[in-house]
Amino acid sequence: MTLDRRGLFLLVILTLAWGINWPIMKLGVAHFPAMGFRLLGMAGGLVALGLALKLRGESLRVPRASWPTVIRLVVFAYCHLVWFALARSLPPVVSSLSIMFIPVVGVFSGMWMLGETPHWQDYAAIVLMFASLSSVLLAPLLRRRL
Repeated sequence: MTLDRRGLFLLVILTLAWGINWPIMKLGVAHFPAMGFRLLGMAGGLVALGLALKLRGESLRVPRASWPTVIRLVVFAYCHLVWFALARSLPPVVSSLSIMFIPVVGVFSGMWMLGETPHWQDYAAIVLMFASLSSVLLAPLLRRRL
């Protein structure tokens, strides 16, 4: 699979949007009730997705056979509840570090649950993430010693 110009453009826009979303979320939960703020964001996302699906001629209907699977991704709700509880009390660096570790967990859980086989690029990315996490976590310790 190759990344064409359109895909690269969309990836850059997505990365910028999600990156800019972090400080917006921090401001939002600092000035509004966290769950209400997230509810508004999710409701807006639901409307946007619904309109996009309608324009594509697709349905939001979940087939009956898929309901057990839907009742499980509950992890999504749990993660949001915990995230907003922590976002109010943790410094941005700490919460950012946990977010950076999510792809590592994703790669290994994909191996376990989906039988996926990572490639050398996946392992290289994991090593680089650990290196970046380590540098951020070890920097204050090194500064104290100097």
